[in-house]
Amino acid sequence: MAELSSYSRAFLAALASDMTQGDRTKSGSTSEEDSTLQRRLAVLSVLHVFTLQDLKQVDGSRDAVAIAALRRASYAAPGFRELRGRSLKPDEREKALREIARPNDALDLIARFPGRIMTPAQRFFEKLLAGQEIDVDKLMHAELLALREANRWAGYLSIERFTESQLKLAVENAAAVSSIEHLLVEEFVGREDELNELRVFTGILERSLYAKVTDFARGGENQLLLIEGLGGIGKTALIGHFLFNNRGDTDGPLFPFAYLPCDDSSIDLRQGQSILIEAAGQFVRLVSIRRAIVGKTEPITVFQHEYEGFVRATKAYGEARGQLTSRRSELESQEQRLESSRGQLSLLADAFASLAGAACKALERPGGNTPPALLFIDTFEEVQYYAREQLEPFWNLFSQLFDSSKQIRLLISGRPPLATVPTSIRQSKIELVELEPVAAVELLHRETAMPREALDSVARQIGGNPLNLRLAARIVAEEGAQPGKGIVDLQTRRFGLFRLGPEVIRGRLYRRLLERIHDEDVRQLAHPGMVLRRVTPEIIEKVLAPLCGIAGVDEKRAVELFEALMAEHTLVRLDDDNSLRYREDVRAPVLSMLIAEDPQQTMRVHRLAMDFYRPERDAVSVAEFIYHGLMSGADHHSLDDAWRPDAARYLNTAISDLPPEATIWLATRMSLEIGPELRANADTAAWERIIGPEVLTLLEHRGSARALQLLDQRGERTPDSALFAIEARCLMSLGRAADANRLLQSALAGFPVHGNRGRRAELFWLLYQVRLSQSSRTEAIAALDDLIEIAKEMRSKLALVQALVARIEHLREEKADASVFQGNLSKALLELNGGEIQREPDVVRSGVANLSEDAVGEARDVIRQMASSLFDLVANGRLQRQQRWIDVLRTMLEEAQQQPELERFRRHGAKTLADTAGTRTELPSLLETAIDAMMDGGDGRLSARQAYAARIIWVILQMETGTLKAATLAGLDDYQPDWRRAASATLAAV
Repeated sequence: MAELSSYSRAFLAALASDMTQGDRTKSGSTSEEDSTLQRRLAVLSVLHVFTLQDLKQVDGSRDAVAIAALRRASYAAPGFRELRGRSLKPDEREKALREIARPNDALDLIARFPGRIMTPAQRFFEKLLAGQEIDVDKLMHAELLALREANRWAGYLSIERFTESQLKLAVENAAAVSSIEHLLVEEFVGREDELNELRVFTGILERSLYAKVTDFARGGENQLLLIEGLGGIGKTALIGHFLFNNRGDTDGPLFPFAYLPCDDSSIDLRQGQSILIEAAGQFVRLVSIRRAIVGKTEPITVFQHEYEGFVRATKAYGEARGQLTSRRSELESQEQRLESSRGQLSLLADAFASLAGAACKALERPGGNTPPALLFIDTFEEVQYYAREQLEPFWNLFSQLFDSSKQIRLLISGRPPLATVPTSIRQSKIELVELEPVAAVELLHRETAMPREALDSVARQIGGNPLNLRLAARIVAEEGAQPGKGIVDLQTRRFGLFRLGPEVIRGRLYRRLLERIHDEDVRQLAHPGMVLRRVTPEIIEKVLAPLCGIAGVDEKRAVELFEALMAEHTLVRLDDDNSLRYREDVRAPVLSMLIAEDPQQTMRVHRLAMDFYRPERDAVSVAEFIYHGLMSGADHHSLDDAWRPDAARYLNTAISDLPPEATIWLATRMSLEIGPELRANADTAAWERIIGPEVLTLLEHRGSARALQLLDQRGERTPDSALFAIEARCLMSLGRAADANRLLQSALAGFPVHGNRGRRAELFWLLYQVRLSQSSRTEAIAALDDLIEIAKEMRSKLALVQALVARIEHLREEKADASVFQGNLSKALLELNGGEIQREPDVVRSGVANLSEDAVGEARDVIRQMASSLFDLVANGRLQRQQRWIDVLRTMLEEAQQQPELERFRRHGAKTLADTAGTRTELPSLLETAIDAMMDGGDGRLSARQAYAARIIWVILQMETGTLKAATLAGLDDYQPDWRRAASATLAAV
C-alpha cells in the first residue's frame, strides 16, 4: 500500500483516538462529537458508495450513535440495496471534501479502501485526482453524467479539469444518441470510405462537382441509401459509429434523425403511422436538446407549431381508422371508408414532412446549410421476408414523403438481398465487404493487445469479417498465434488455396471456442444447444441436460449453467424475456454443420423442444413449438392447432432455416415472400392462405382494383373459400354489381352442404347487399330471409341480430308489421354474452334501437353492458336531432311530470329539448340519469323507473347516425381463417 502523507496519518490518528473514547449516549451532541463525525464524513467523502464495513475497516467502530449520525448524513445508494450501500448527501460531501482540500490527501484516503465499490463516478473521480486523460467526446451519456458528478467533487479539491458548461454541453449532445448507444462496438476500425459516403449522403461533407452534375441529371440528390452486407460484417456498428461521432457540437445536435430498428415490436413497417409517430418523438427530443443549449429561437417555435399540427393529424388519422373498426358508418360503401382512411394517412405524411422540414430548420446553424432529416431503418432482414404486397404501403408512404420534402433521407440496413425498391425513388448503395488487411490486423490488436506484427498471419487466415475476427481474437488471446500460420489447427482454406466462406469459418471458430469453455457441462450443452434458438435454466434442466447425459442437474445447477453460458457473450445475448438467444450470425453456420454431421441428434433436440413447449400457450412458446415442429417434419395438424397470430413476429429470423414444405406452411400464416416455384407448387387451400393477407393489405392501402389483380392470379377456389366474400366486396366497391351477383350465386350453388356455416351466411349477406344495390328489393329480402335461417343455427347470435335489424328496417319502410321479427330480435339480443356485446357495440345498439317499445325493458342487462358505448355516441357527435324522436321524447317527459321518482328525467329532458344548438350540451346528463337507473340492481325485478330509463335510452338510440350497409357481417370470428380474424380485429370494413 502507498505511504500515507503526514496529513492523512494525523487525520486518521485523530479519528482513531476519537473512536476509543467509548460509547456516546443519544442525548444532545457536543462540539467534540461533531468534530468526530466530520472526520468520519471526510473519510467517506472520497467514496461514491460506502458500506458500514468500509467504516469499520478504518476505525473498527460499531458505535450505534455514530452509525445513526452517518445514516442521517447519507442516503441509500440506488442500485446497491443488497450491499446496503449508502452515499453522502451532496452538502455533507462538499463540506467534507473541502476540509481535505488536497487531491493527494484524498488519494491517500481512497487507498485505505482496496475493496471499495467502483462505480463509474468513483472511477472518474480517481482519474481526475490522478490527473489521467479523459476524452469526453468518446463517452456515452451515462458515463458523462457520472463524470459530471465526479468533476463537481474534484472541484471541491481545487481541481478544475472541465467546466460545468463544457460537461453540460457534452451531456446534452450525448443525450441525442443515448437511444442508440447499444449499437456501438468497443473497437471500431476501418470503414473510412463508407463513413465518407454516409457523411456526403447526410450533408456533413460536401458532394463533389461530378456528384452534383450527376444528381442534376437524375432529377436530384439520392433519397435512399441502402447499407447491405452479410451477417457479422458490421452494418449496425457502422450506423452506431457514424451517429455517435456526429452527435453534435457547441450548438447541439447536427441534424434530426430517428433510429428505427425492425426488431422493435413498436415499429411495424406495414403500418406507416407507427414509423412516423416514433420518428416524430425522436425529432422532438433532439430539438429539445438544441433548445436547452441555445434557448428558444424562432425556428424552434415554428417546429413546436408543426408538431402540434402533426399531433392533430395523428388524431384525425386515428379517428378515420376508428371508422374502419366501427361497423356503423355514415359512408355507405367499403371503398369510401377505406379511401377516407388512406386520405388521412396521406395528410399525416404531409404533416410529418412539414415537421421534418421544421426540425431541420430548428437545428440549422447560422449561415450554414439546412441539414437533412435522417430516418435509419435497421435490421431490415426482420421484414424482408414479407410478401411484396405487405411492404408496398411502406414504399408508397416514403414515395409521398420524398415528393413532399427535399430534406427527408432514408437509410435502410440489412442482409442481402436487401429490398426491391420502386424505380421512382433515387437511391444508392453501400455494400459492406470484409475489412482491409491493415484494418483487420488493427481490430485484432485492439481486441488482444498483442503486437500487430504477430497478428498479420491471423488476419490472413481468418479474413476481414469483423465478427469472425472478434471470435478469433478470443482464441488468440488464450492460445497465441503461430508466426506465419496464425491459429494452430484451424483450417480456413480448401486445398490450401481458396479461403472458405465467412460463415463456414465462423462455425469452425465457434467449435474452437467451445473447446476453451472450462466448465465441461457448459461445453457439452453449448454445442447441441445451438439447435435451439433460446435457452433458459428450465430448458437446460429439462431438455439439454437429459439429452447430453449430464446427471444431477437440478434447478440450482441449471441456473449456474445458464449464468456460465451467458458469460459467452460472443455467442449469446440476453433477450428481453431473460432468456439467452444464440446470435443468428453464429448459429446459422453451426446449425448447418450439426444437421450435416449428426442429423439424428438434431432431430432429438427438436422433438424434446416440442415436448417442452407443447403445454405452453404464450406467443414466444408457441413460436418455438412451431419452429421445432417445422424443422422436425411434425404433423401440420398439431401446428395448426397451436398457431396464434402474435407468434409470427418471433419467427421472422427462422425462415431461412426451414425446408421448402415448412416454408409454404409458414407462408400461409405470415404472408411471406416465397419464390414463384414454391407458390406454384402450393395447393389451392395453401395458395388461398398465402394470398389472403396480401389481398387485404392491397385492399386497405391501394384499393379494390389492385386487390382483384392479385385474386385473378388463380381462378380455382376451395368450395367454401374465404376469398369469395372478399372478391365480391371488391367487385361491389368498383360498381360491378352484376359480376358480384354472378360470383355469389355461383359460390352458393357450389357451396358444400355441410360447409362452413359462417361463410355461407356471409355470402347471403353480400348477396342481399348487391341485390339491394341493383334495386332488386324482392330478391334482396329473399337473400336476407335465407341468411336469417342460417344465422339462427350459428354459435354467435350477432349475425342474426344484424340480419334481423335489416329486415325490420325494410318492414318499417313498407309500414308493415314487424312484431314477429322484433320478438326474434329480442330473443337473439338476450342470448348475447358480455364479450359479444363489448366487441360489437354498433350491432347491439342497432338491435336495441329496433326493438318494440314495450320490449326494451327486457333488454336491461344488454343495455347495462353497452353503457360505455352510449357515451361514446355523444362524445363523437354521432347523434342527430330528428323531429320524429324528439316528439316521442317530449311525450315521455310529459308522462314523467305525473311521477315524482322521474323528476331528474323530466329536468334533464327539458333541457335537452331546449338545446336547439345540438345534442352534446345537455344530452349526456339525461343519458347518465337513465344509465344510473338501469344500473340500480334493486330486487332483480324491472322497476317502473328502470322501464322508463330503458325507453329513454331506446329513444336516444333512434338518433344515431350512420349505417351498417358497408360493413361485413358480425359474429363470424369462429368461422374465418386466422388471417381474416386478424384483419377484422382492426378493419370491420373489410
